[in-house]
Amino acid sequence: KEFFIALPGKGSIYSNRMIIPFYNNEGEIYYWQGRSLLKDQNPKYLNRLSEKDEAVYNIYNIDPSKPVFITEGPIDSMFIENSIATLGLEISDKMQKIINKFKNPIYLFDGDNSGTNTAKKFIKKGKKVFLWENFIRDLKLPIKEKWDINDFMIFSGLNNTKLTYEDLSPYVSKSYYDSLWL
Repeated sequence: KEFFIALPGKGSIYSNRMIIPFYNNEGEIYYWQGRSLLKDQNPKYLNRLSEKDEAVYNIYNIDPSKPVFITEGPIDSMFIENSIATLGLEISDKMQKIINKFKNPIYLFDGDNSGTNTAKKFIKKGKKVFLWENFIRDLKLPIKEKWDINDFMIFSGLNNTKLTYEDLSPYVSKSYYDSLWL
């Protein structure tokens, strides 16, 4: 679907931001997120002024009977088939109830300290999570402070491709023992 750019304007809090629309199953925008386009523009993300737990990016365009990847951000989810985004690490009870209805939900948090800590918590609850450490090792990626799917796609030059369940499933686990090594 289309993205928008908020141009500088009088009093606009979304100026110089890419506007990522969230479309419902009728193609109507029901929520949006503004992502900064400038390096020093803070905060990096500005969400529509409403309840954030109402917004799940791409929820109307997935097949819940197939594996569904849950990412932190919309841009990451755009690079993975059958994926949604929860707009950060906080997953409300309302969102979790939606996710629990999926046949095979897989959480793919960013590969930074916060994402790793959240992955540990989820794997200890028996949830399936993506293991960045194994992915980085197997693909011989450089060690850095933070990896996410967007970074990987840019680094690998695959930014016009979507990753599939088959691509990512070797790095998914719900084993408590894997949580000990995260």
